[in-house]
Amino acid sequence: MSEVPFRFRAASGPWLAGTVIALAVACVVDLAVEGGVMLALRWGPTAALAAVGAWAVFWSPQIAVHDDGPHLRNILRTWVVPWAAIQRIDTKYSLTLVTPGRKITSFAAPAPGRLTARRAVRSDVDHLPESTYGPGRSVRPGDLPAGPSGQIAIVLRERWEARRDADDLDGPSPTPTAVWHRGIAATLGVLAVAAAAAAALIR
Repeated sequence: MSEVPFRFRAASGPWLAGTVIALAVACVVDLAVEGGVMLALRWGPTAALAAVGAWAVFWSPQIAVHDDGPHLRNILRTWVVPWAAIQRIDTKYSLTLVTPGRKITSFAAPAPGRLTARRAVRSDVDHLPESTYGPGRSVRPGDLPAGPSGQIAIVLRERWEARRDADDLDGPSPTPTAVWHRGIAATLGVLAVAAAAAAALIR
């Protein structure tokens, strides 16, 4: 079963990352103007750590949906979850794929806040994929289409259910695999050490 790949990132992510990065750059520029280049260099690693951290936390996480299954890119690793390994798609706190061996949570699709849940009306939860509903056709707030977790859950459930109904999920359950983001981890580690060393010099 071949389908068009789909990518998802919470709309607020780039805005949050961009705001932190802009503030970090502005702080370094202000320090250079007001206190001189040496002061800016001393605080530069801390600003860089904040900027890279914001990118890693808010911008980088995403979910890519491919024929082989969802790819959940988080801060330090990307999980590749075969369709046949998925037992349930949960949205209690964030989009979570429940597999036989573990629960894999996505940083890119948090559940909505209370305000979104309060604004929901009955029509918002009509015509969702069948596996969305609990007892009495109940749904979690995280299943609401207005929230990040609900938006991507609809896509995943529709594609997972299509494979289930076509008997494409039969057979042994494959194991999800993880690819570590060594470059991100190394960069954050180096910047953390540099920021600590710079802070020690300031004292």
